[in-house]
Amino acid sequence: MRVGVLRLVLVVVVLVPLARCGGVIAGGSDGGGDGSSGGPCSTSATCPSGQACYFPVSEGCAATGTCQPEFQGNCFGTQACTCNGTTTVGCGPVGYMPMPVQHMGACGDGGVGPGDGPCSSGLACELCDVSGYAPGTMAKPNVSVNACTPTDIAGFATACLEPSATQQTCQAWQTAEGDAGTCLPCLFTLQSAAAWGALVCTSSSCSPNTAGCVDLVLHQVAQEKSAGGPGSCGDLVNASFGCDDYACGTCAASDFQTCIQSATFNECKAYADAVSSTTGACAVLQSDAGAASSCYPQTSVDVKSFLNVFCGTGP
Repeated sequence: MRVGVLRLVLVVVVLVPLARCGGVIAGGSDGGGDGSSGGPCSTSATCPSGQACYFPVSEGCAATGTCQPEFQGNCFGTQACTCNGTTTVGCGPVGYMPMPVQHMGACGDGGVGPGDGPCSSGLACELCDVSGYAPGTMAKPNVSVNACTPTDIAGFATACLEPSATQQTCQAWQTAEGDAGTCLPCLFTLQSAAAWGALVCTSSSCSPNTAGCVDLVLHQVAQEKSAGGPGSCGDLVNASFGCDDYACGTCAASDFQTCIQSATFNECKAYADAVSSTTGACAVLQSDAGAASSCYPQTSVDVKSFLNVFCGTGP
Protein backbone atom coordinates (compact mmCIF):
# COMPACT_ATOMS: atom_id res chain seq x y z
CA MET A 1 0.00 0.00 0.00
CA ARG A 2 1.31 3.39 -0.98
CA VAL A 3 -0.04 6.79 -1.85
CA GLY A 4 -1.11 7.21 -5.44
CA VAL A 5 0.35 10.59 -6.29
CA LEU A 6 2.29 11.69 -3.25
CA ARG A 7 4.15 8.68 -1.97
CA LEU A 8 5.33 8.75 1.64
CA VAL A 9 7.86 6.26 2.96
CA LEU A 10 8.95 6.07 6.58
CA VAL A 11 12.42 4.81 7.38
CA VAL A 12 12.67 4.25 11.14
CA VAL A 13 10.91 7.45 12.25
CA VAL A 14 11.17 9.84 9.31
CA LEU A 15 8.48 10.13 6.67
CA VAL A 16 10.14 11.15 3.42
CA PRO A 17 7.84 12.41 0.65
CA LEU A 18 8.22 10.71 -2.69
CA ALA A 19 5.92 10.90 -5.67
CA ARG A 20 3.71 8.51 -7.46
CA CYS A 21 2.76 9.82 -10.83
CA GLY A 22 -0.71 9.10 -12.13
CA GLY A 23 -3.72 7.95 -10.15
CA VAL A 24 -6.65 10.26 -9.58
CA ILE A 25 -7.20 13.41 -11.57
CA ALA A 26 -8.20 16.24 -9.28
CA GLY A 27 -9.95 19.45 -10.12
CA GLY A 28 -10.61 21.00 -13.50
CA SER A 29 -13.49 23.24 -14.56
CA ASP A 30 -15.15 23.44 -17.92
CA GLY A 31 -15.44 26.54 -19.99
CA GLY A 32 -13.01 28.53 -22.13
CA GLY A 33 -10.89 27.25 -24.98
CA ASP A 34 -12.14 25.81 -28.24
CA GLY A 35 -12.09 22.11 -27.38
CA SER A 36 -14.50 20.00 -25.39
CA SER A 37 -14.04 17.81 -22.33
CA GLY A 38 -12.98 14.36 -23.47
CA GLY A 39 -12.64 15.54 -27.05
CA PRO A 40 -9.62 15.10 -29.31
CA CYS A 41 -6.83 17.66 -29.15
CA SER A 42 -3.32 18.29 -30.37
CA THR A 43 -2.32 20.90 -27.78
CA SER A 44 -3.69 22.05 -24.43
CA ALA A 45 -4.56 25.43 -25.96
CA THR A 46 -7.57 23.83 -27.63
CA CYS A 47 -8.94 22.36 -24.39
CA PRO A 48 -11.46 23.98 -22.00
CA SER A 49 -10.19 26.02 -19.09
CA GLY A 50 -8.86 23.77 -16.32
CA GLN A 51 -8.14 20.94 -18.76
CA ALA A 52 -5.09 19.87 -20.73
CA CYS A 53 -4.27 17.65 -23.68
CA TYR A 54 -2.92 14.21 -22.72
CA PHE A 55 -1.69 11.36 -24.94
CA PRO A 56 -1.94 7.65 -24.02
CA VAL A 57 1.56 6.23 -23.52
CA SER A 58 0.42 2.79 -24.72
CA GLU A 59 -0.16 4.16 -28.25
CA GLY A 60 3.36 5.53 -28.58
CA CYS A 61 3.96 7.98 -31.41
CA ALA A 62 0.57 7.18 -32.97
CA ALA A 63 -1.26 8.50 -29.91
CA THR A 64 -4.18 10.91 -30.24
CA GLY A 65 -4.62 13.47 -27.48
CA THR A 66 -7.81 14.00 -25.48
CA CYS A 67 -8.83 16.89 -23.23
CA GLN A 68 -8.87 15.82 -19.58
CA PRO A 69 -8.96 17.62 -16.21
CA GLU A 70 -5.50 19.07 -15.68
CA PHE A 71 -3.30 16.73 -13.66
CA GLN A 72 -2.32 18.33 -10.36
CA GLY A 73 0.19 15.78 -9.08
CA ASN A 74 3.90 16.35 -8.69
CA CYS A 75 5.92 13.73 -10.57
CA PHE A 76 9.25 14.91 -9.16
CA GLY A 77 11.23 14.88 -12.40
CA THR A 78 9.63 11.91 -14.19
CA GLN A 79 11.36 11.64 -17.56
CA ALA A 80 10.04 10.49 -20.92
CA CYS A 81 11.57 10.18 -24.39
CA THR A 82 9.31 12.08 -26.77
CA CYS A 83 8.63 11.14 -30.37
CA ASN A 84 10.90 13.92 -31.60
CA GLY A 85 13.82 12.23 -29.86
CA THR A 86 14.23 14.63 -26.95
CA THR A 87 13.93 13.92 -23.24
CA THR A 88 11.22 15.81 -21.39
CA VAL A 89 10.09 16.02 -17.81
CA GLY A 90 6.37 15.80 -17.24
CA CYS A 91 3.47 13.68 -16.11
CA GLY A 92 -0.23 13.14 -16.47
CA PRO A 93 -3.10 10.87 -15.43
CA VAL A 94 -2.34 7.15 -15.20
CA GLY A 95 -1.12 5.98 -18.60
CA TYR A 96 -0.94 9.45 -20.15
CA MET A 97 1.65 12.14 -20.86
CA PRO A 98 1.32 15.74 -22.18
CA MET A 99 2.85 14.65 -25.52
CA PRO A 100 3.33 11.43 -27.51
CA VAL A 101 6.30 9.48 -26.17
CA GLN A 102 8.46 6.64 -27.43
CA HIS A 103 9.04 5.30 -23.92
CA MET A 104 9.29 6.33 -20.28
CA GLY A 105 12.77 7.30 -19.10
CA ALA A 106 15.37 9.45 -20.81
CA CYS A 107 16.14 8.98 -24.48
CA GLY A 108 19.15 6.70 -24.92
CA ASP A 109 18.82 5.09 -21.48
CA GLY A 110 18.00 1.69 -22.91
CA GLY A 111 14.25 2.06 -22.40
CA VAL A 112 11.80 0.53 -24.85
CA GLY A 113 8.42 1.59 -26.08
CA PRO A 114 5.11 0.14 -24.85
CA GLY A 115 4.96 -2.24 -27.81
CA ASP A 116 8.55 -3.44 -27.50
CA GLY A 117 8.48 -5.16 -24.12
CA PRO A 118 7.08 -5.07 -20.59
CA CYS A 119 9.55 -2.56 -19.11
CA SER A 120 10.44 0.95 -20.22
CA SER A 121 12.50 2.44 -17.39
CA GLY A 122 15.82 0.94 -18.46
CA LEU A 123 16.52 0.13 -14.81
CA ALA A 124 18.08 -3.22 -13.98
CA CYS A 125 16.12 -3.29 -10.71
CA GLU A 126 12.72 -3.28 -12.44
CA LEU A 127 11.05 -6.69 -12.48
CA CYS A 128 9.36 -6.90 -15.85
CA ASP A 129 7.58 -10.21 -15.31
CA VAL A 130 4.91 -9.81 -12.62
CA SER A 131 3.12 -13.05 -13.41
CA GLY A 132 4.04 -14.26 -9.93
CA TYR A 133 2.29 -11.33 -8.25
CA ALA A 134 -0.96 -11.95 -6.40
CA PRO A 135 -2.70 -8.99 -4.71
CA GLY A 136 -2.94 -9.29 -0.94
CA THR A 137 -6.14 -8.57 0.95
CA MET A 138 -6.14 -5.20 2.65
CA ALA A 139 -7.26 -4.94 6.25
CA LYS A 140 -10.34 -2.88 7.00
CA PRO A 141 -9.64 0.80 7.72
CA ASN A 142 -9.72 1.90 11.34
CA VAL A 143 -11.22 5.26 12.29
CA SER A 144 -10.73 6.75 15.76
CA VAL A 145 -12.84 9.88 15.72
CA ASN A 146 -11.23 12.80 17.54
CA ALA A 147 -8.23 10.72 18.58
CA CYS A 148 -6.11 13.64 17.38
CA THR A 149 -6.89 17.31 17.78
CA PRO A 150 -6.32 19.73 14.88
CA THR A 151 -3.20 20.87 16.73
CA ASP A 152 -1.95 17.28 16.95
CA ILE A 153 -2.51 16.71 13.24
CA ALA A 154 -0.84 19.98 12.24
CA GLY A 155 2.12 19.28 14.51
CA PHE A 156 2.60 15.76 13.20
CA ALA A 157 2.35 16.86 9.56
CA THR A 158 4.96 19.57 10.10
CA ALA A 159 7.33 17.39 12.11
CA CYS A 160 7.14 14.17 10.11
CA LEU A 161 5.53 14.58 6.67
CA GLU A 162 6.36 17.91 5.14
CA PRO A 163 9.55 18.54 3.12
CA SER A 164 11.18 20.39 6.02
CA ALA A 165 10.72 17.37 8.35
CA THR A 166 13.80 15.59 9.69
CA GLN A 167 14.41 12.51 11.77
CA GLN A 168 15.02 14.78 14.74
CA THR A 169 11.79 16.78 14.37
CA CYS A 170 9.70 13.64 13.89
CA GLN A 171 11.26 11.87 16.85
CA ALA A 172 10.80 14.95 19.02
CA TRP A 173 7.10 15.12 18.12
CA GLN A 174 6.56 11.44 18.93
CA THR A 175 8.41 11.78 22.23
CA ALA A 176 6.34 14.81 23.19
CA GLU A 177 3.11 13.05 22.23
CA GLY A 178 3.99 10.02 24.35
CA ASP A 179 2.36 6.60 24.48
CA ALA A 180 -0.40 7.57 26.87
CA GLY A 181 -2.34 9.72 24.40
CA THR A 182 -4.85 8.60 21.80
CA CYS A 183 -3.29 10.31 18.77
CA LEU A 184 -0.09 8.32 18.26
CA PRO A 185 -1.80 4.87 18.30
CA CYS A 186 -4.29 6.13 15.73
CA LEU A 187 -1.66 7.52 13.39
CA PHE A 188 0.58 4.43 13.44
CA THR A 189 -0.68 0.85 13.06
CA LEU A 190 1.22 -2.36 12.38
CA GLN A 191 0.76 -4.14 9.07
CA SER A 192 -0.12 -7.25 11.08
CA ALA A 193 -3.05 -5.48 12.79
CA ALA A 194 -6.64 -6.50 12.08
CA ALA A 195 -7.49 -2.91 11.08
CA TRP A 196 -5.25 -0.27 9.51
CA GLY A 197 -5.16 3.35 10.56
CA ALA A 198 -3.62 6.33 8.82
CA LEU A 199 -0.10 4.90 8.54
CA VAL A 200 0.67 1.20 8.18
CA CYS A 201 4.08 0.15 9.47
CA THR A 202 6.54 -2.71 9.21
CA SER A 203 9.72 -2.90 11.27
CA SER A 204 11.50 -0.56 8.85
CA SER A 205 8.97 1.68 7.13
CA CYS A 206 5.47 3.11 7.16
CA SER A 207 3.12 3.93 4.32
CA PRO A 208 -0.09 6.00 4.24
CA ASN A 209 -3.23 3.91 4.07
CA THR A 210 -4.45 5.35 0.78
CA ALA A 211 -6.64 2.37 -0.02
CA GLY A 212 -8.41 2.59 3.33
CA CYS A 213 -8.86 6.34 2.95
CA VAL A 214 -10.49 5.89 -0.45
CA ASP A 215 -13.01 3.39 0.92
CA LEU A 216 -13.80 5.59 3.91
CA VAL A 217 -14.38 8.69 1.80
CA LEU A 218 -16.35 6.80 -0.85
CA HIS A 219 -18.29 4.82 1.79
CA GLN A 220 -17.21 1.47 0.34
CA VAL A 221 -15.87 -0.25 3.47
CA ALA A 222 -18.72 -2.78 3.39
CA GLN A 223 -17.74 -3.71 -0.18
CA GLU A 224 -14.19 -4.70 0.78
CA LYS A 225 -13.17 -8.30 0.24
CA SER A 226 -12.02 -8.49 3.86
CA ALA A 227 -15.63 -7.75 4.83
CA GLY A 228 -17.00 -10.41 2.52
CA GLY A 229 -17.96 -7.91 -0.17
CA PRO A 230 -17.44 -8.07 -3.94
CA GLY A 231 -14.45 -5.75 -3.82
CA SER A 232 -14.06 -2.03 -3.24
CA CYS A 233 -12.15 0.76 -4.92
CA GLY A 234 -9.67 0.51 -2.05
CA ASP A 235 -9.07 -3.14 -2.94
CA LEU A 236 -8.21 -2.04 -6.49
CA VAL A 237 -5.89 0.70 -5.23
CA ASN A 238 -4.19 -1.78 -2.90
CA ALA A 239 -3.71 -4.26 -5.77
CA SER A 240 -2.27 -1.57 -8.05
CA PHE A 241 0.22 -0.28 -5.51
CA GLY A 242 1.11 -3.85 -4.58
CA CYS A 243 2.00 -4.65 -8.18
CA ASP A 244 4.21 -1.56 -8.40
CA ASP A 245 5.98 -2.61 -5.22
CA TYR A 246 6.41 -6.14 -6.56
CA ALA A 247 8.01 -4.78 -9.73
CA CYS A 248 10.17 -2.16 -8.03
CA GLY A 249 10.82 -3.52 -4.55
CA THR A 250 14.56 -3.94 -5.08
CA CYS A 251 15.11 -0.45 -6.52
CA ALA A 252 17.07 2.13 -4.57
CA ALA A 253 15.19 5.23 -3.43
CA SER A 254 16.79 7.27 -6.22
CA ASP A 255 15.35 4.92 -8.87
CA PHE A 256 12.07 3.98 -7.24
CA GLN A 257 9.92 6.75 -8.71
CA THR A 258 11.16 6.10 -12.25
CA CYS A 259 10.50 2.39 -11.80
CA ILE A 260 6.91 2.71 -10.56
CA GLN A 261 6.18 5.16 -13.38
CA SER A 262 7.27 2.49 -15.84
CA ALA A 263 5.47 -0.33 -13.99
CA THR A 264 2.22 1.65 -13.93
CA PHE A 265 2.38 2.14 -17.70
CA ASN A 266 3.57 -1.37 -18.51
CA GLU A 267 3.67 -4.59 -16.52
CA CYS A 268 1.22 -3.32 -13.86
CA LYS A 269 -1.00 -1.43 -16.30
CA ALA A 270 -4.02 -3.71 -15.88
CA TYR A 271 -4.13 -2.94 -12.16
CA ALA A 272 -3.65 0.80 -12.69
CA ASP A 273 -6.35 0.86 -15.39
CA ALA A 274 -8.84 -0.70 -12.95
CA VAL A 275 -8.29 2.26 -10.58
CA SER A 276 -8.58 4.92 -13.29
CA SER A 277 -11.54 3.28 -15.04
CA THR A 278 -14.81 5.15 -15.42
CA THR A 279 -16.65 1.91 -14.68
CA GLY A 280 -16.45 -0.45 -11.73
CA ALA A 281 -15.78 0.21 -8.06
CA CYS A 282 -13.47 3.20 -8.69
CA ALA A 283 -15.69 5.00 -11.22
CA VAL A 284 -16.85 7.61 -8.70
CA LEU A 285 -13.25 8.28 -7.69
CA GLN A 286 -12.56 9.96 -11.02
CA SER A 287 -15.10 12.72 -10.31
CA ASP A 288 -14.75 12.98 -6.53
CA ALA A 289 -12.40 15.90 -5.91
CA GLY A 290 -12.75 15.42 -2.15
CA ALA A 291 -11.42 11.89 -2.30
CA ALA A 292 -8.64 13.00 -4.61
CA SER A 293 -7.38 15.75 -2.32
CA SER A 294 -7.85 13.84 0.94
CA CYS A 295 -6.49 10.44 -0.09
CA TYR A 296 -3.90 11.48 -2.68
CA PRO A 297 -2.48 14.56 -0.90
CA GLN A 298 -0.59 17.15 -2.92
CA THR A 299 -0.20 19.95 -0.38
CA SER A 300 0.33 20.29 3.37
CA VAL A 301 -3.38 21.09 3.68
CA ASP A 302 -4.24 17.86 1.87
CA VAL A 303 -1.94 15.86 4.16
CA LYS A 304 -3.83 17.17 7.18
CA SER A 305 -7.10 16.21 5.50
CA PHE A 306 -5.78 12.68 4.97
CA LEU A 307 -4.87 12.31 8.66
CA ASN A 308 -8.20 13.84 9.67
CA VAL A 309 -10.10 11.07 7.84
CA PHE A 310 -8.68 8.46 10.26
CA CYS A 311 -7.89 10.34 13.44
CA GLY A 312 -9.77 13.64 13.40
CA THR A 313 -13.39 14.34 12.68
CA GLY A 314 -13.61 11.41 10.28
CA PRO A 315 -14.51 11.07 6.58
